[in-house]
Amino acid sequence: MIPLPIKTAISIPFPTEELAGFAVQILSPDQELKPELVKRTLKSSQNNLIADFECIDVRMLRLCINSFLENTALIISTMQEFSLIGFKITKQD
Repeated sequence: MIPLPIKTAISIPFPTEELAGFAVQILSPDQELKPELVKRTLKSSQNNLIADFECIDVRMLRLCINSFLENTALIISTMQEFSLIGFKITKQD
């Protein structure tokens, strides 16, 4: 296996521990398209969704994080539509 030298973690707060756990369950089935170049692990801790990334280079890291954040924004928007959470996401152009 190729060593994955670029590493980072993202923590996204949710209003409750349960909602953070739901987000992990929803995102977990989505596997990375190039697992030999990217490793992503998800977990929840208290009310935070935590994503750890290991990538072959910074370009791949940027692509993975961008995709992860888009999917997470969709999950949050869906939770808002079903009145599970009360905070809003605003998109910047």
